Amino acid sequence: MPEFDWRDPKCYEYTKSHTCYQWAWEFLRRNPEYKADWEKELPEGLARIKRDTPDRCPIDHPCFVLTMESPKYVKKWGLYHLLNPATAEPLAISSHWFSGDDHLLFYRGRGVGLLEMLEGKGTPEEHVVRIPEGHMAVVFDLREPLESQFEVAKENIRRWQAHWLRKTKSMLPTFKVTRDHERLLLYIRVLDALQDNPDVTPTELARILGLNSLQHAESTKKSAINMRDGGYKKLLIARPRTFTK
Repeated sequence: MPEFDWRDPKCYEYTKSHTCYQWAWEFLRRNPEYKADWEKELPEGLARIKRDTPDRCPIDHPCFVLTMESPKYVKKWGLYHLLNPATAEPLAISSHWFSGDDHLLFYRGRGVGLLEMLEGKGTPEEHVVRIPEGHMAVVFDLREPLESQFEVAKENIRRWQAHWLRKTKSMLPTFKVTRDHERLLLYIRVLDALQDNPDVTPTELARILGLNSLQHAESTKKSAINMRDGGYKKLLIARPRTFTK
């Protein structure tokens, strides 16, 4: 992860339009255990990419992901793929809905892509698909006209979305635009201060970050660590919205 000067708020201006998912990623990529898992899986992941998809984007590109053959990291971190901790703004953050069930997407064997199949370059292997909570899959019959199917699908999607939102409205955490941007940014700066100097004092935190007491500095530090070590998962199931002022 690139070094940030936690003393300089200008280093964090890129977070102004962050979504809930992007904030979750800011905390997760600062988690030492997550970074250790990334380093552990990276050699085998790169070898698999070189073997199966050698034209994949490079490791420092925002689209780069490690697709895991085991679902253990889905439950552990809440993401379908491992993302590079050095990437501040990945193009896609594919999250697991924490419903208590394992709603995963599995592929048995390597399989082939749709275009490969159409071009006769391979044969499909068996797939087992489980749709994540809050998602919907639509199947189209390619033997029939598509326009009428699109219209039916749109109506069905709207109906099921309305049903799902009514069902989950009371379950999803919400965040106030201005307040939560400032609070989450404060936590991130505290984590970067700890990375810069694990022995940073509450006095220095309070002075640099404008906190009104040593107790406030201590509680902010505790909250920041809690967010890094698992609290970010609430952001992964929050109603999608940005914190733009």
